[in-house]
Amino acid sequence: PTDSEGVDRVFSDLASAYAATVSGRDDVILLDANTSHKVTSMLTIDKNRCHFIGLDMGDRIQNQRCLISNTGAGAATDVSMVKITGTGNTFRNISFKNNWTVAQNLSAVLDYSNNSLFKNCSFQNLGSAHLTNANAAALILASGDPEFIDCSIGADTLQSTVASGQTLLIKKPIYGKSEAGLF
Repeated sequence: PTDSEGVDRVFSDLASAYAATVSGRDDVILLDANTSHKVTSMLTIDKNRCHFIGLDMGDRIQNQRCLISNTGAGAATDVSMVKITGTGNTFRNISFKNNWTVAQNLSAVLDYSNNSLFKNCSFQNLGSAHLTNANAAALILASGDPEFIDCSIGADTLQSTVASGQTLLIKKPIYGKSEAGLF
């Protein structure tokens, strides 16, 4: 449905809702906690000051009922489930669970942004590719001034190997330049 100005305000998927946002306008995407919000390819959040709020208002540190996950095996270009490069984006009450199995997919969230805020979020890399790649982790950070409040990174119940023993991988911020093999 559209509002009185003819603008769509309700979307059936996360990618469409994000595509409708405007950089720098402090647009808010509300995600219901009744379903998994599936992405079919890497969701790149390159706009500034967009806010994602899961409507699971229980202030959970893990097992949030608002879930962003994915479908299929992923593609070689899907280096992460969610890649963030925009400035000042916020995420609240969301569980990021990546289950792609393609070898190039390294993380649930790849954060190359500035001033991002995560509150009551959890990050898990569930796919098999993370077991053999030392560059894989639930969360890969190469951002400037991120803030994590009451978040859970990784899961002690997930299998790991010598090659993939980390749940958080911190990279040198690269600000607009790609690091070979990462994306």
